[in-house]
Amino acid sequence: MLYAWVNVRLYKHGINTMGLMLGLFSGNESSNGTELRKGGELRVVARRLGVEPELLLIASSVAALLHDAGKAAREYQEGVRQRRPYFTCHELASGWVTQEVLDHIFINMAGVEHNRAMMLSAIAATAVLRHHHGMRSLASCRGVARRLVRGLDSGSLRLLADEFSQAPLRGPVVDALRRISDAEIPSPLEAEARVRKRIVKLADRDPVVAAAAATLTGLLAAADYLAASLLDGRESCGDVDVGLLYPRGYARHVLRELGLCGEACSGVQLAGRLGEIVEEGVEVAEAVVDRLGLSL
Repeated sequence: MLYAWVNVRLYKHGINTMGLMLGLFSGNESSNGTELRKGGELRVVARRLGVEPELLLIASSVAALLHDAGKAAREYQEGVRQRRPYFTCHELASGWVTQEVLDHIFINMAGVEHNRAMMLSAIAATAVLRHHHGMRSLASCRGVARRLVRGLDSGSLRLLADEFSQAPLRGPVVDALRRISDAEIPSPLEAEARVRKRIVKLADRDPVVAAAAATLTGLLAAADYLAASLLDGRESCGDVDVGLLYPRGYARHVLRELGLCGEACSGVQLAGRLGEIVEEGVEVAEAVVDRLGLSL
């Protein structure tokens, strides 16, 4: 088993983040035909890019699912076991894993042009690479990476494939993870450079690509924050009910704009509603997988 942090499975956090990403921002219908009342930001991005919404939803799903993939590194998992987790800039590896997995999925999907596939993979990978910008800059990551950041190896990628073997999109995601585990795996610095090189080239050609990457970064950061603070076992902090404290900052504004909470914007009831949204988002992902004919 792999962990996102102490007592929280990497699988659970990835699913919760993916569910919130699609449940909050897909503007889609659930598999039973119920109209979801939340925003359709991902569909707006797809329209601006000129791509089918389902393709961007797949890219967003994989980005959310694998946004913490770098935490599969041996050193981080050992820190979790010792209850002293410390892994600076895990997103360097996570972005590369996301890009590689999506390249594999789109290349093997009938009817998806190569250039479009590379663009979607790059946008999703960039969102993963940047989703912690509020905590640290990529420049600082590059500065400390040689002495603080430990990368992935073949064994950790195979464990990652096992960890997500029950997830939506499990077929193509697990297959891709196992394939890249058999190839040369870059260091965190090289992994970040590969993602950055592609997105910079594409964004220089078309500013819409840069805007899409920025939007997806914000949506992923919001989903990750909410999943971490409300849905992953943080029920108490000493004698304080965490539900009375979270969400904070921009996440609180996101929820208010979506009409999910009022002035109070906290408590067990809100956490329960977000849990329902996770389930709705997972339904959206499964419906998209079915429409595109991707094997589970």
